[in-house]
Amino acid sequence: MAKPPILVCSVIEDTFRIRTALHMGASGYISKSDAKEQFLEAVDAVLRGEAYVSDKNNEILEEASITHARFTRREQEPLHLIKQNKTNQHIAQTLGLSVRTVENYISNIYFKTGVKTRQELMLL
Repeated sequence: MAKPPILVCSVIEDTFRIRTALHMGASGYISKSDAKEQFLEAVDAVLRGEAYVSDKNNEILEEASITHARFTRREQEPLHLIKQNKTNQHIAQTLGLSVRTVENYISNIYFKTGVKTRQELMLL
């Protein structure tokens, strides 16, 4: 089952909250003070599978790794362990999964990021 897109609409616009929302899996973040047209644009973008933040916060989108916003929680867990240079076997044991399931998550991560090697994943 695919992860539904999440658009955060909040009165709070600080960069920490926006980054946190994106890192935790939100596809987009928009302020309640933004125009109705921007809200509709944001909804359309996240429904197309794209990331979205208001124009005034666009630099956050560029500096934050948007690929993280597209990972499921279960994909983020192995990625975090890969960055610690853990093996697939160790990741499987740590997360209580089969090695094959971990390999599937990692394969999804490769596909979503376009990277080709584990070393490149460690740099994300």
